[in-house]
Amino acid sequence: MCSIIVPLSFLCVPAAWAQWTKVIETDTTVEYVDLATVEKRDNDYRRVWTVQDLKKRGGQGELSFRRHLEFNCQKRQYRIL
Repeated sequence: MCSIIVPLSFLCVPAAWAQWTKVIETDTTVEYVDLATVEKRDNDYRRVWTVQDLKKRGGQGELSFRRHLEFNCQKRQYRIL
């Protein structure tokens, strides 16, 4: 999970376009962000929707899942909403 903090750190600046964009690929997953959903909460926080595609089925048979994330840009932290 920590490996997505750096690639997704661009969320601390406003997005000018709306599309799913691949931000990171590992041996097990591909992570996409929907730039159209970047929402500025205040000076430090941004929220965004992401999709994580798994290269192998997960424990419950899933191949992908969507998450709503909130980033604290000042502290370089995030949480799943």
